Amino acid sequence: MLLVFIAVAVLCGCKNANQEKKITALEQRVKQLEEHVEVWSEGLSGLQTNTIQSLMLAESQQTNFDAMGTRMLEQALRIDDISATVDRLAVMFTNKRPPQVVYVPQPAARQSATPGGIPADVMREITAEAVRRYPTDFEMQEFVIRKQTESYRHLHP
Repeated sequence: MLLVFIAVAVLCGCKNANQEKKITALEQRVKQLEEHVEVWSEGLSGLQTNTIQSLMLAESQQTNFDAMGTRMLEQALRIDDISATVDRLAVMFTNKRPPQVVYVPQPAARQSATPGGIPADVMREITAEAVRRYPTDFEMQEFVIRKQTESYRHLHP
């Protein structure tokens, strides 16, 4: 009977030792995870600060753009006022109305050609169409761009 009691005590002792090892391993893993969380928290904090600063800069730039737009509008109004004043003075001095100037819109000039001899605006259109048709398939985009540029060169030697 005594032997059974000793055997049971030894087995229980082994189980406790294994449990202690497992608990120690789990505690070490929890400590590692806590360290990783601290590192990630610091990184996210820096990212949040950078994002807030970027947003504040964008807002101040928008304010600057708004102010520039307002100034440009004021200058355009002044130019209109000056033009009207000149017209009135011309009528006063000559008793004739100045001839009306009609502005005819001119077609936009093609921008300089790319190294391949294709105008930049045509190349932008070809690229935009390839990206629109195949937004995630870059090999197909490259294929379409290559074929379209070859076709353009063939049609416009």
